[in-house]
Amino acid sequence: MVLVELDFPRRAPQSDELKAQNANLQQFFQVRGYPTVWFAKGVKTAEGKISFEALGSTGYVAGGPATWLDGANKIIKKS
Repeated sequence: MVLVELDFPRRAPQSDELKAQNANLQQFFQVRGYPTVWFAKGVKTAEGKISFEALGSTGYVAGGPATWLDGANKIIKKS
């Protein structure tokens, strides 16, 4: 698993390259609110590039870490 953080700071500067990368990933994963956590597999395409296969997503879950982890594990086990 690889953690990817997409950050959209209002006051801290970011390079144009990082801004574009974050915007592209935000659009691909259809992030609409924060926090959003996506589980995905990296898949190599015929062209040798890496693409993502989305497994599922979650965000804030009431009930604490154990409840969140239970949901996350269910998403991972479906893959």
